[in-house]
Amino acid sequence: MSRIAQEVIEQIRQTADIVDIISAVVNLKKRGQNYFGLCPFHNEKTPSFSVAPAKEIYHCFGCNAGGNVFRFLMEYEKMTFVEAVKTLGDRYGIEVKLGGDDRNQEELKRLRDFQSSASGFFEKLLGSAEGKPITKYLEGRGLTKDVIKDFQLGFAPDSWDRLLKLARKNGVPGKIMDKSGLFTRTKKGVFDRFRNRLMFPIHNPGGQVIAFGGRAMDQEDPAKYMNSPETILYSKSRVFYGLNKTQKAIRKAGTSILVEGYMDLLQLYQAGITNVLAVAGTAFTENHVHQIRKLTRKILLMYDGDSAGRNASVRAGYLLLRGGVEPLIVSVPNDLDPDDWVRQDGAEAINKKI
Repeated sequence: MSRIAQEVIEQIRQTADIVDIISAVVNLKKRGQNYFGLCPFHNEKTPSFSVAPAKEIYHCFGCNAGGNVFRFLMEYEKMTFVEAVKTLGDRYGIEVKLGGDDRNQEELKRLRDFQSSASGFFEKLLGSAEGKPITKYLEGRGLTKDVIKDFQLGFAPDSWDRLLKLARKNGVPGKIMDKSGLFTRTKKGVFDRFRNRLMFPIHNPGGQVIAFGGRAMDQEDPAKYMNSPETILYSKSRVFYGLNKTQKAIRKAGTSILVEGYMDLLQLYQAGITNVLAVAGTAFTENHVHQIRKLTRKILLMYDGDSAGRNASVRAGYLLLRGGVEPLIVSVPNDLDPDDWVRQDGAEAINKKI
């Protein structure tokens, strides 16, 4: 049966701002963490219609109407599900293609499974004798074993085809390998994309591995950081590193700290500052703002304490303001990044600055 790929539906659901969509037709007022207004589905004089952005749902306590952002468009605009998905896709710049079938769904499952197995491969190598220099490096950076384990850090060996050989041995189809972003194809053949790198798995909010960031362990490598290319699972401008671990703390605090790097997030998280997000190897965009609005309407920008970091924080601040999110800038000491800062001065000093 023809359908929209589930991955596209999920991407649109995660991107869509339910408060923004419903407030176009309902005068909503914030009360606590939720928003309230007069129900558009029945006549009432006292507001009983609520929108919960954290849960991405609406509910009327008078007539029991409720659901997610797709359901609202279906009920209010009298759209079909496909029309609702396409309408939101057009609004947020996400292409919606019809014609997916069960084979497409199976392909997505195999791709997710392969990303997960690759993460396990990197993680296992980090814990082996081969990964001891990387473990020593992480210890030197002050990361504990618990944080390393919680965030599933790994090691990509200094080899052109270790992961490739494992994938072929396990019967992973070439089509899945090509779409994973874990390999590069050249005139000379197919090779592992990540080699001799500390690996940071990037997860979706549900905790599934969808991509990787890799830090070079060879100081002569011109690319200090390398990230997965965009795939059908991974859209850089819509993903935050660490959100799967920090989203509860962000909602509880009502605000989030935004940093630029993987290590920045890990150091702050380890120090007990857990309402933190990191952009995953890309510049901050309007799509990131859409994602943030579903979590909080207040952001503390904690970028590097150099001219480039300060300029980037101002650019991000304007995007946040334009998107209806209040930005504040935390002044990081000159020539330090949050990673260095928390190791040098500790969490108490940072909390005072916040």
